Amino acid sequence: MSFAVRVAREDGVVTIAVEGRGAGRDLLRRITPALEESAATGDRRLLLDLREAQVSELPAADMHGFEIGVARREGMRGAGARAAVLVKSDLLFGVARMFQTIRAESPVAYGVFRDPAEAAAWLAAPSEESPPAPRR
Repeated sequence: MSFAVRVAREDGVVTIAVEGRGAGRDLLRRITPALEESAATGDRRLLLDLREAQVSELPAADMHGFEIGVARREGMRGAGARAAVLVKSDLLFGVARMFQTIRAESPVAYGVFRDPAEAAAWLAAPSEESPPAPRR
């Protein structure tokens, strides 16, 4: 099985929802066109919904590729840009949190969430607010 990707835009947030199963590099290959397509909106908020994605492996290089894809979006450059990653699996949560920590100095603020309401609230909050401490 492969990944299916849906892109939606609502209230200034571009949502890229992924479902299916595969390796991390396959996931990156599928979301890169969605990131590029959504770049034209100029929105500074991005939600990557991976709750329905089953990733068999996710090397750090693949997460770095995701960050590069996000940074290429015109609207995601500069202060105030935010990207929330919404996950269900422990593997994705752990890898995304490591990525968030490593990218702490990025011009894009990253938050990792399990609860869609928390992700939405963080994306809607003023830019100065830090990502919340993760809840297990």
